[in-house]
Amino acid sequence: MKTKRFISILLALCLGLGMVFAAGFSVSAEDTPAAPEVTVVISAQINADGFILAPQEITVSADLSESLGFDDDFDGEEVSLLDAVVAAHILVFGEEDAADNFAMAADTGFFSKLMGVATNNVGFFVNDEVTDDVPLAEAIEDGDVISLVVYQDSMGLDMRAWFVVDEEDVTALTVDVGDTVEFLIRGLAAAGWGSYGGPARPAVPGTGIVPVTLAGVGATFGDPLATTDEDGLATIEFDAVGTFILSAIDVDNEWDIPLISPWLVVTVIDPVAIALDAAKTTRIAAINAVAASLTEADYTAESWAALQSAITTAIAAVNAAATVDAVNAVALPSADVLVTTAAAELAAAKTVRIAAINAVAAGLNQSNYTAASWAALQSAITAAITAVNAAATVAAVNAVALPSTGGLVESTNFSDWSEWLGGTWLGFMAGLPTILLQIIYYGLFGWLFWFARILFIVNFR
Repeated sequence: MKTKRFISILLALCLGLGMVFAAGFSVSAEDTPAAPEVTVVISAQINADGFILAPQEITVSADLSESLGFDDDFDGEEVSLLDAVVAAHILVFGEEDAADNFAMAADTGFFSKLMGVATNNVGFFVNDEVTDDVPLAEAIEDGDVISLVVYQDSMGLDMRAWFVVDEEDVTALTVDVGDTVEFLIRGLAAAGWGSYGGPARPAVPGTGIVPVTLAGVGATFGDPLATTDEDGLATIEFDAVGTFILSAIDVDNEWDIPLISPWLVVTVIDPVAIALDAAKTTRIAAINAVAASLTEADYTAESWAALQSAITTAIAAVNAAATVDAVNAVALPSADVLVTTAAAELAAAKTVRIAAINAVAAGLNQSNYTAASWAALQSAITAAITAVNAAATVAAVNAVALPSTGGLVESTNFSDWSEWLGGTWLGFMAGLPTILLQIIYYGLFGWLFWFARILFIVNFR
């Protein structure tokens, strides 16, 4: 019996401890940390017709490849190139069909299909460099630029190309309308990238610079605008304002090698038009400011309409101006055309009259006057202000008399010595007899008092 009781107690303790540990180690979905993410720019090219995925910014999470059944080497702790490859396929083919359009050997990480093309002749570039590892073993970071390529050359000798302007690689360029730009196309065979370790990229003659048209998530190439000469140079004039995308393809290069096409965004601006637009914006703001602080209800309908018409006319003149000087020559409308309403005039008259009433006592010092006379003035001021506020016309407001200070009585204060003496020599002389009498009185009696005291002490000691 004791054995059974001991076993029961032991089982109860185990059950209780199990519940405690289960509660302590359970992790809710809300406590699970979110997978790391990076934002990158990614593109994909499978032929010379364009980009199946035009360069664009996307956010990639570290668990994306695992969500489609492909494992990388980072267990969700870092974002892999494989995660980015999966994201690119989702962009092009949709989430349901993404996995059907690429194939990767799980043991080696080598691809046998990329962007729907069944081939192992593929390449991956991160920040214009061929990756050292297969995508499942390559970590990527925020801001990386990634390119997925299906090589067009059977040996994978496709040439990675760059636009160069003024000896600088460019992917974005701003020019003035009418400018002619000289482009240099440089390139390097992708297969030899790793072995050179930062080689000098040769100029590529026979390269066609082509316009690019966006189409969905991809882009297509147009006919060449210019072809590079034997030095790899070509010039293009930009005669229209706007944003244009350029790329490059092999037309007749001496090596007969396909290009991994570059991407260049050219913004063509008109500085004169920009300055004109800025001047118009500034002038229109100044025109609108004429009435910005005014209240329509304070003015007659006719005069307000006249001002609004003048404002509209001035703005139309600004918009029609063809030069900055013409814009600045448009005169600002004048508010002098406005006629105030009776209510506004009455309110303005009351403000002025009340200010004049309060000014009556503004420069006076209350302590210089008797309390009664000062109170009488304040009462008069209050009564005048009340009368102004009650007035129904401007004439009635102006008819309210200003209070008079004539009733103020100066106060007398003898605490000051100069005032006690009357402030003059005459006052001093008038008070002198009184002073002398007090000195004699108190002095004589003081001496008599001390004399009597001494006699008393001598006689009765």
